[in-house]
Amino acid sequence: MKNLTKSIKRRYFIFMFTIGIIIISVLLIIDHSIRTQNTTINNVNISGKQIYLMERIEKQVYDLANNKEALSDINELNKLKELSNQFEGSHDYLYSKNKKEGNNIVLDSLFEDVNYHYDRVFNSINNVLNNSNKNTGAIDKSLQTIWESEMLFCDTMNLIVNNYQEEASEKLRKLKNTIYSLIIIAALILIGEFIFVIVPAFNQLFKKNNELKETNNELVFSESKIKENILELEQLKTDLEIKDKYNKIFIEQAPTAIAMLDNNMKYMAVSQRWIKDYKMEGQEIIGRSHYDIFPEIGEDWKANHQKGLKGAIDVCDGAPFVRGDGTVQWVYWDVRPWYISEGNIGGLIMHTGDISDQKEKEEEKRRVDKILESTNKVARIGTWELDIATDKYTLSKITCEILEVPEDFEAYGKESLHFYKEGSSRDKIVKSIKELIKFGTPFDVELEMITAEGNIVWIRKIAQAEYNEGKCESIFGIFQDITSSKEKEEERIQIEKILDKTNEVARIGAWEINLEKDRIFWSKMVREIHEVPENYEPDLETAINFFKEGESRDILEKVVGEAMEHGTPYDIEIELVTLKGNILWTRAMGQAEIVDGTCIRLFGVFQDINDKKLSQLALSKAHTELKAIFNSEAVAIVATEKDGVISQFNRGAEILTGYSASEMIGLQRPTLFHLQEELDKFRIDIAKQYDKNPVGFSAQEELAKHSAFDTREWHYFRKDGSTIPVQLTLTSIKDEKNKLIGFLGISTDISEKVIVQDELLRKNQLLNFAEEITLMGNWQWDTVADRMEWSNNLYNILELDKETGDLNFDTYFNLVHPDDKDIVTKYFEKTVEEKRLDRFTHRIIAGEGKFKIIEILGEVITNDKDEVIEMIGTCQDVTAIKTAEKELYEAHTQLKAILNSGPIAIVSTNNKGVIEHFNHGSELLLGYSASEMIGLKNPEIYHLEEELLNFKEDIAKRFDKDPSNFNPYEELAKNDAFDTREWTYRRKDGSTFPVQLTLTGIKDEQGIKKGFLGAAIDISDRKLVQNELLRKNQLLNFAEEITLMGNWQWDTVADKVEWSDNLYNIFKLDKEIDNLNFDTYFNFVHPEDKDIVTDYFNKVVDKSLKRFTHRIIAGDGDLKFVQLIGEVITNSNGEVIEMIGTCQDITAIKAAERELYEAHIQLQAIFNSGPIAIVTTDIDGVINHFNNGAEILTGFSASEMIGLQTPFVYHVEEELENFKNDIAKKYGKNPVGFHPQLELSKQNAYDTREWTYVKKDGTTLPVQLTLTGIKDEQGKNIGFLGVSTDVSERRKAENELVRKNQLLSFAEKITMMGNWQLDLVSNNMKWSTNLYHIFGLEENTKITYDTFLSFVHPEDVEIIARHQQIAYKDKKFDSLIHRIKLKDGTVKTLQLLAEIITDTSGRIVEMLGTCQDVTQQKMAEKKFRGLLESAPDAIVIVNEKGKIQLINKQAEKLFGYVAADLFEKPVEILIPERFTGSHEGHRDGFFSSPKTRRMGLGKELYGVNKNGLEIPIQISLSPLQTEEGLLVSAAIRDITEQKLSESKIIKAKENLEVLASKLTAQNTQLADFAHITSHNLRAPVSNLNSLLDFYNTSETDEEKVSLFEKFEKVISHLTLTLDTLVNAIKIKNKGSESLEGLEDIVFDDVLNKTKEILAGEILKTDAIIISDFSKINKISYNEVYLESIFLNLVGNAIKYRDKNRVLELFIESEIEDGKIKLKFKDNGMGINLERHGHKLFGLNKVFHRHPDAKGVGLYMTKTQVEAMGGTISAKSKVNEGSTFYINF
Repeated sequence: MKNLTKSIKRRYFIFMFTIGIIIISVLLIIDHSIRTQNTTINNVNISGKQIYLMERIEKQVYDLANNKEALSDINELNKLKELSNQFEGSHDYLYSKNKKEGNNIVLDSLFEDVNYHYDRVFNSINNVLNNSNKNTGAIDKSLQTIWESEMLFCDTMNLIVNNYQEEASEKLRKLKNTIYSLIIIAALILIGEFIFVIVPAFNQLFKKNNELKETNNELVFSESKIKENILELEQLKTDLEIKDKYNKIFIEQAPTAIAMLDNNMKYMAVSQRWIKDYKMEGQEIIGRSHYDIFPEIGEDWKANHQKGLKGAIDVCDGAPFVRGDGTVQWVYWDVRPWYISEGNIGGLIMHTGDISDQKEKEEEKRRVDKILESTNKVARIGTWELDIATDKYTLSKITCEILEVPEDFEAYGKESLHFYKEGSSRDKIVKSIKELIKFGTPFDVELEMITAEGNIVWIRKIAQAEYNEGKCESIFGIFQDITSSKEKEEERIQIEKILDKTNEVARIGAWEINLEKDRIFWSKMVREIHEVPENYEPDLETAINFFKEGESRDILEKVVGEAMEHGTPYDIEIELVTLKGNILWTRAMGQAEIVDGTCIRLFGVFQDINDKKLSQLALSKAHTELKAIFNSEAVAIVATEKDGVISQFNRGAEILTGYSASEMIGLQRPTLFHLQEELDKFRIDIAKQYDKNPVGFSAQEELAKHSAFDTREWHYFRKDGSTIPVQLTLTSIKDEKNKLIGFLGISTDISEKVIVQDELLRKNQLLNFAEEITLMGNWQWDTVADRMEWSNNLYNILELDKETGDLNFDTYFNLVHPDDKDIVTKYFEKTVEEKRLDRFTHRIIAGEGKFKIIEILGEVITNDKDEVIEMIGTCQDVTAIKTAEKELYEAHTQLKAILNSGPIAIVSTNNKGVIEHFNHGSELLLGYSASEMIGLKNPEIYHLEEELLNFKEDIAKRFDKDPSNFNPYEELAKNDAFDTREWTYRRKDGSTFPVQLTLTGIKDEQGIKKGFLGAAIDISDRKLVQNELLRKNQLLNFAEEITLMGNWQWDTVADKVEWSDNLYNIFKLDKEIDNLNFDTYFNFVHPEDKDIVTDYFNKVVDKSLKRFTHRIIAGDGDLKFVQLIGEVITNSNGEVIEMIGTCQDITAIKAAERELYEAHIQLQAIFNSGPIAIVTTDIDGVINHFNNGAEILTGFSASEMIGLQTPFVYHVEEELENFKNDIAKKYGKNPVGFHPQLELSKQNAYDTREWTYVKKDGTTLPVQLTLTGIKDEQGKNIGFLGVSTDVSERRKAENELVRKNQLLSFAEKITMMGNWQLDLVSNNMKWSTNLYHIFGLEENTKITYDTFLSFVHPEDVEIIARHQQIAYKDKKFDSLIHRIKLKDGTVKTLQLLAEIITDTSGRIVEMLGTCQDVTQQKMAEKKFRGLLESAPDAIVIVNEKGKIQLINKQAEKLFGYVAADLFEKPVEILIPERFTGSHEGHRDGFFSSPKTRRMGLGKELYGVNKNGLEIPIQISLSPLQTEEGLLVSAAIRDITEQKLSESKIIKAKENLEVLASKLTAQNTQLADFAHITSHNLRAPVSNLNSLLDFYNTSETDEEKVSLFEKFEKVISHLTLTLDTLVNAIKIKNKGSESLEGLEDIVFDDVLNKTKEILAGEILKTDAIIISDFSKINKISYNEVYLESIFLNLVGNAIKYRDKNRVLELFIESEIEDGKIKLKFKDNGMGINLERHGHKLFGLNKVFHRHPDAKGVGLYMTKTQVEAMGGTISAKSKVNEGSTFYINF
């Protein structure tokens, strides 16, 4: 037996050794092939890079050639040089690589061609770099060479890439053939060894054991299978635990945030750093979608993830990540796919890091945390902000006060709508907010609101949106209480309505509704306005229905209701729809008659105001547009005289050119800011257009001659020397006689347009790229003309030639799969009907016959008739997505089958313990059916009470709890724990059996406990093994059950089959079926496996049944994996007569194997992807794992390190010693003989710090390394793990930041400069250290903007404020010099420079700048300031002795001398002799009192040049204080041309002054007219109301008739008054001509007219008016003025009468010294002249508390009297009366 054992072992060793040799050989061949393929792929990548670099170089050289200024830009040249270096390096690598290999004739030939083109390109690049400032012709020639070579180079490189790819394919094919050959050879060897080595050994073994009974053989076989399965399961468990251990150690200790996701973007694993960085502590993450965890992720990131799932790698060094709560994290990331197998992507691995702190160090960037720090309480302005994500408002204190809510009031968007008054206000705010969120359109609206206390307020609400990545995150703005101004506005509107009443007497009708008699009266005019017949009899309902439905009708119903209920009169303008369907604007005025609280009558007037209203709307619109155009800062408007001198220069022109209007108007021509070459081109173009000779040609005059204009792009040369692109329209200005009087230019800045065009081009390229990688195209269909347009990629998707023209719907429809044509047709019919393109998926047969699935999404465009005219949208190839969805569904079905068909009993309950899930395994194990248990029972029904009590006590002890009143299940769930132990289950039949049960809690995605889960497996076999010999048959049956195994016997002759019970269970076949045969089994075989099953049974040539696995579809439809093994029984003739064996359900084992494989793949993906170096060692420190990241980081290959080296090979000795000392000190150990890694493992700790790696090439690299121990399941240390990342860039950035800060501090000290940062939202400032020193403050003193202002010198505060306003307006901060006063009284001069930072909406949020103490430099700067300021003019600098010290080039040009000729010469050499005598005294006088001034102000000055010619000049003198003493700088300007044009300028100035005078007079007249109109019409309208009151209270018809006649007279006078006022304004417009048109006016006529106008008031007050015009009864005067004077004085006498007596007014005329006088004397209230005399005739001055007192009448009277050359005075005494005297 021992010899037999040795023989079997030897044979087995030979067999296994052979298998090992074969596996190693295959692995070596595959490894060699992969390395070869990697080399080829690298060559392909570098070749592709060469093509990319070639295109970049071509573009860079093209840009340089087309932008000559860039040739002097060192950055642009360096960029070209860098591209050239990369180009050269890649070429050299490829060329040398090919030379080295040298075994491909085709490649050698292609590389020779490439080398030729490369030399041409490379030489041309060097030529560009060497001639950047010399020879533009050479550059153009080089560019031409590059253009010629680029296409040939790229084509050749593409051929090289194709050759590499073909070579790779050929190598792959050879590898496959090699592997197939090896497999065949290996199979033959193994079969041979099995036959000649193993089989004989087995034969000997069978001979030794032929005495064993058949049952024992079966038992041994079953026992071995059980043990094998248990071992497999235990090995799987061990492997999974090791996998988990490695995953946990790596992920938890990784220095970066790591997440592993599957193809559905669901989490499979995350690191602790990930949880910490993204604040997810306590959340259940595994299994949840990445987009559920981060709902704030936008579509662009999702698209990148989809690219990653297709193989792309996404790496970013830093970008902002806006979280759902509004916070912003700066993160870097490396997102790349991990692979299940070659080419099979399993999901994504994300390596990220939070670099927010680093960003703060680099930029110190803060987000706006307040909208306004404080608000103007007097103006009642508050702030608000609405967070779109939470729909929550943030309200300021003032806003809360306006709404009358507490300061802590929580408002939400939708809930707050009740504050807005229902109707137009609520509709308006809803619409405005929707448009703001959707389109970003800011709004400024006035709304009515109802406060929390029920008060109605008017508010003004202004808002704008804040966007991030195209998504609206919040809206914010101001909230102003405008109730008081609105009331004033309403008062103003009321006055306008009064004016409207009298504006148009025609088309006014009367109406009346008698509510008692239910009768309506319409006058003839009212019927005409409604366009109804004269006999039309309306009722209340039809009358209201005439008004336009909507706002007009709502307003009318509202005011009529208020009038009837409260007696409130109304006066409204609303739209009316006449009987003929015409829409008119009308004015309705009415009031109610209420008796005993009941409205019995409504009456009023009705007016057609359509023409006036439409004119008003059109005029308002036109005026607003015109005013906006002329006042717009966005449009530059420049007008010139006929000679080209600028006459108009608006604000937009100032901004666009940098010149002020004062610098340009009357002084310069537009050619000042035009480029000469563009002017020449313009002149030539216009000359060519009109066939003229361009020599001496005026393009502007030619355009004027043809009444034409020209629009084109120009470049303006701004005052600061910069250029700006504009679009300029030039035209002529002609007078009413069509005579040319000047020219007009209107221009706009198109810088943004140019940028947008470039950006649009870039985005189109990106769109094309995005379409390619997302398999998407876009389309446009003109449904009217049936024309379609497709993007390039849509042609690719549909596999259609891009040359195909005349695309229409049929082009697309012909590609639709025949089975889908009906649903496509119905889809588009539905689209046309519903005007909406929903997402739609269907199949097509592409141009090449390929089957595809596409998804359509788009938008429908309709015309104003709601007819579909166009459809636009996208079309995406979703074939791969649909395939993946199908595979996912199948995988889900398989998983479900595994869970429901396995031997595991799975039971779940709700929180109350009631069973909710009871799987098939539970039914099998316990005997209960699911219907008996679910919703009815709890698990205690099959548990033993004693075990439940023990479990409770154990869990209480485990978590240190009191077992009384303790719920162990809740505690497990609370601690996210589980419990696994052996229990005894009691079946339904009362029997018991042992199980291993795992209990845990069930939680949802939010971590909320939903119930409990128990998973149990029957472990009876473990117990039964102890009684193995006594219970063999029971063991066999039980073994089959727990191993999902059954045995079978097949009589092949009779084709009869017998199955064990459990085999029926495995196949889900009814046990009552006993007529079994081979077909019974074969029918269960998966259709795809039937052939291999048939082949398996047909090939039983060696009379043995080898282990064989295939799939079945069980009776319940579940897919299962089964494994067959058995024995063949033959007769004496060697014929097969029977087969016996076992069939095991290994579905769960397959799933476990798959899980283990995937876990292995995951671990491999984590180890081998990303920028992280992962190194593990054994306990002795020898490296046993060295991933790709470690190879990249250190330069060593894995083969050089694994099993051969320790990590010390790339560590610095000094750092290792420091590390050892640090860890020893940390744990209180002696560093001598100390092993820090072992100590960390012992303490279950890890260490993270920065190290320096020494790479293979000797260079060093800074890394961040985390070290920790690796332990086995017993907790024994088995090795160490190191995870490191390259921190070169971070270290470099930090070092650079430190260096720059040091340099900045040093520079600030030596330049006496500091830097500052102002947050305009929070008003907080940050100062550098040196700035504190400049201001004499303690460092780190809290600084705000107010702190800074407190130091500003009192005399400079206004300068600061003005500069700040300009900076805010222009969003540009120019240099500012001002003084500060320190606490000790020291005065310093500072110079500020700053940059303004705005947010995405253009709001200024921050300013960054410097502040330099220039106190000491001020005197030195004065030496040069005058020179710099006067640089365009001739400069002559003279010392106190009158000797010339310096002249500039302009002076040389002006006087004809060179500088050397004049140095130390007396300045009088440049002055005519007639002035030299007095000049010396003037010079001495200047030096005795030096100051900048004009020389000879008001005098004509002349200079004399070298030739003796006198030149008219203008001189400005400036003192210069230098170390050599005081100098004077004379800025001399030749004004010869100025003298010639001076007369023209003077004339233009006089014309402008006359025009200004006219405008001023007209404005004054217009104001007078407004006051006259307002005041003079108020009294008659008030009188009209009084007459209406009398009319209402009159008792007889005679009284009513009489009053109605007065009513008609008043209306007639109103009409006449309006016409007279219009004539008056015409007279005023004629100016002095008005005096020639004076009329003779009879005083009695004017008085009578006044009485008629005031008839109602006179009747009401019984006033007595007596007149005496006997001395002079008429006057030649302006009729409007005289009527206004009478109306004001008589009206005031009535208004301010004494209530205790009847008013008596005496009016008398006199003539004295040829002048007419009028006296108005009354017995009214009188005026206290001692108190009010000084303001008696002032505007808006009142002296009595009368409700109608406005303070306008006397002011108007005085203004009108004085306008006609007269005077007015008054005498008055309180309670006696007043007398007014008018002297005409």
